Amino acid sequence: MTTQYQHTDEVTGMPEWDLARGAVARLQAMPAATAEANVQGQLSSILEFLFPGLPPSELMLEKASGDGPIDVYCRNVVFETKKPGKLDARRKPDGSSETPQEQAVRYLDALTAQPNMFTNAAIGWRAGVTDGKEWFFYDYRRDAPDGAKLTLLNTLRLDTPDDGESLLAYLYEFVNRT
Repeated sequence: MTTQYQHTDEVTGMPEWDLARGAVARLQAMPAATAEANVQGQLSSILEFLFPGLPPSELMLEKASGDGPIDVYCRNVVFETKKPGKLDARRKPDGSSETPQEQAVRYLDALTAQPNMFTNAAIGWRAGVTDGKEWFFYDYRRDAPDGAKLTLLNTLRLDTPDDGESLLAYLYEFVNRT
């Protein structure tokens, strides 16, 4: 049975749940050889369908953080996307390694240090990390010590159609907090 969500929001308008479900189904069907850009594009589409009234400044791909481009930025949430099955640490040009979570913290540290970001601090900052199949959702605290800036809120895995429904409901609530 398909659940019909009836969330409304003055900022975003009525979500287009059926279109978001289609984008989630495309994520679920992606083979392991899929490029990271495909995961990034589908996530952006899902967020666009969930929040159809957002201005372009609040939903963008490759947003400059001051320390590299954020894969997907949506209303105080930084999403780091990876190729399916590639959520492990990556090798940086200097020879060190960095996990997707450390990458998200680096972007959030740089982004929240910018003077024009003070207005967004009231609702807090969050991070999501995904390869399209596995999803990790975090709360971010700039003033926490290094290594403790992200607090895990939830994890989800896309294995069944019901998982897609859970993901959409959680993504909506994770991003839509004003």
